[in-house]
Amino acid sequence: MEFHNLYSFFKGTALLCGVVLFPLSCSSVAQNKGNEVQYWLTKGDESVKLQLQDPVRFVPASNNFQNIEIDATQKFQYVDGFGYTLTGGSVEVINRLSPSKRKALLQELFGPDKNSISISYLRVSIGASDLDGEVFSYNDLPEGQTDPALSKFSLEKDKALIAMLKEILKINPDIKIIAAPWSPPVWMKDNGKSKGGSLKPEFYTTYANYFVKYIQGMKKKALPLLPSLLRTNRYIREIIQACICRQKNKVNL
Repeated sequence: MEFHNLYSFFKGTALLCGVVLFPLSCSSVAQNKGNEVQYWLTKGDESVKLQLQDPVRFVPASNNFQNIEIDATQKFQYVDGFGYTLTGGSVEVINRLSPSKRKALLQELFGPDKNSISISYLRVSIGASDLDGEVFSYNDLPEGQTDPALSKFSLEKDKALIAMLKEILKINPDIKIIAAPWSPPVWMKDNGKSKGGSLKPEFYTTYANYFVKYIQGMKKKALPLLPSLLRTNRYIREIIQACICRQKNKVNL
């Protein structure tokens, strides 16, 4: 695991979760600066927000604090990066800020500055998530109609999100973006609703083509995506937009 990625993760945790104190030790820092530790401070009363503090050093004195041991000879799964989900609701809220505050926020989240979180991964939803202002897919139709050819497919509902993704890529061209679906268009489902239900077998190919059109459409807008993923929230499938997709069905899809 690279310590730079740990750095980005814990900085993000400090900002978004209101952690009072964020310490970070790094082997490269320790070797180069005599056991020096950098840390960022965030206070619950918001008087200090993710500010780099004067470095401290490891000392041989004993205390009752919990020890964190790092064995550089042991390697486990590589962590490629850390990040969050950019929802339509997030875009809507950010776009309500003044231009100067909006620019500052995007720099703080995605920029390379020392007090930036430097997010390296983003997840976006294929169609609406439960944190969008409205429920939609890219191929909505009047009740009772179907469109196996996906002739009505359009990314127009994601226009604002796509614009923000382009801004983010200008700030951090190396950011990785993955996409995940919440629900297929309701006409593909056995209950005709965005919440719960399952994909009808006769629309497996159509839904696969739906993903293809989405990825191709994003590519045309200069938005490279990592391979998309299927997901299922088995415990909240009747509460938010979701689709029950069991393992064998995922394989068939």
